Amino acid sequence: MSRDEKLFLAAVAICYLVTLYASVHRNLMTMALALLAALVFLFVCALAFVAIFEWKRIRWRALLPFAMCAAAIISWRSAQPLMDKALFLWALPSYEAIVRDVDSGKIPASARFEIIEGLEKRARLAYSVWTQRDGRGVVRIMFFTEGMSFAGHDGYLYCSSGEPGPKLESRWYVGRKMKEHWYRVGE
Repeated sequence: MSRDEKLFLAAVAICYLVTLYASVHRNLMTMALALLAALVFLFVCALAFVAIFEWKRIRWRALLPFAMCAAAIISWRSAQPLMDKALFLWALPSYEAIVRDVDSGKIPASARFEIIEGLEKRARLAYSVWTQRDGRGVVRIMFFTEGMSFAGHDGYLYCSSGEPGPKLESRWYVGRKMKEHWYRVGE
């Protein structure tokens, strides 16, 4: 592989990873980086298309840059849930420590969802943490992780009963189950 092809592959890989991370954990900084990476990726794809016209000189290697761009675009949709799961598993120990403190009573939880100031410093990726303990003793904790979502707020929900409940489902979109008692949610 030539030096130019290695640089091309590195540019595609960096753009791919930046946009993938930004799609999972959106905030102002990651969205700005993703926009820059998308522009670089479009430029790289244009160069890959132009390289096809060098077919007579470099033969099959002329298709390699275009194939790399196509593979990145095709695999991005399937890689996004994997990246989301990896970030969730990385942040989970900090979330579970907060769950233990709410269950033990060290952190208060009222009958309504209320923000608990300062918990976002203990929870990885979270910018806000809300708690609730309903009349049946079911604990729900929302960890808001994305401030730039077009849909509103996104994050993770812990529910001690294992089911989010009808009141929560009417306000929040409950996405896929991440783990036992844990859900991906959005507004």
